[in-house]
Amino acid sequence: MPRRALLLLALGMALPACRAPGSTGHPAPSASAAPAISAAPQMTASAPPRPPSALDEVFEPWVRKLPAPATLSEGNGATLTCPRHEHATYTLLAATAKKVPLQSDADLVGLVPWLRHDDACIRQIAIDALLPKVGLEPGQFSVPPIHDPEHHQYHRILVALRAHLREKRVAHAPSLFDGMMLGLRDADLAPTLQGSWEEEIGKSHNFQTFVQLDGKTLRVTTKRTQPDPAWPDRTMTSEIAAVSVNRDEQFVVTGAWRVESAVGRPPGTKVTPSDITYAFWPVSPSVVWFDQGAHGRWVKLRRK
Repeated sequence: MPRRALLLLALGMALPACRAPGSTGHPAPSASAAPAISAAPQMTASAPPRPPSALDEVFEPWVRKLPAPATLSEGNGATLTCPRHEHATYTLLAATAKKVPLQSDADLVGLVPWLRHDDACIRQIAIDALLPKVGLEPGQFSVPPIHDPEHHQYHRILVALRAHLREKRVAHAPSLFDGMMLGLRDADLAPTLQGSWEEEIGKSHNFQTFVQLDGKTLRVTTKRTQPDPAWPDRTMTSEIAAVSVNRDEQFVVTGAWRVESAVGRPPGTKVTPSDITYAFWPVSPSVVWFDQGAHGRWVKLRRK
């Protein structure tokens, strides 16, 4: 063998293999190898792109596989079904959340993408880790609403987190909460809610609520799901007098007047000013929770 060839062979045996920038150094999988499950945060539809965080290294293995139960209680009890993990107990998810290293308020910024992950098990772990950091108690919430991105209980957690970051003056990208309907102002009522909305109901509902906002006119109609002449459709029509956004990021609406009417019957007495205070809690561009003066009795409305 030529001397130059022998020299190159010796160098190749003595020196480590060079890697292209970004390469892991592992051999490429064969064409027949099964594709790996991506551990990168797959966000819900409304979540924005974001830069990587130090917490990614903690959560990414859990996306692939959750830890095994360490105790009998972690392996038993109410479970959450997730596409990647089949059945996971809430006690296991809570125990896993205790392993999330949140050393400072700045770490909470990196938690947001995992709070908005498309896997409910991952969202629940992030929520369990977050609650004590923003002064919320698990007993204030229920399952599954706590990890349902369209539920007001889940939304309340994000509201509390955003308020906490602002109070602690923690720097974060304005896009961190994109699509969450946070940062609303009084003047945003009409742009946000203009149009028609209907209550999302199940088979057991006897009545359904419909809301229409047309300029400053607000109409709230209640219909029976099964028409009954003894219960005609009832509509409460109001003219909006004032709108304010409270600390929970809800629109609070008071009326200059209100009139109740029913199909086939003359309208009722005009009440001035209106004695009903409405509240709207937007959680996405297409979903808003509505309290028609019942003080906490929220119904879910979807844009028609």
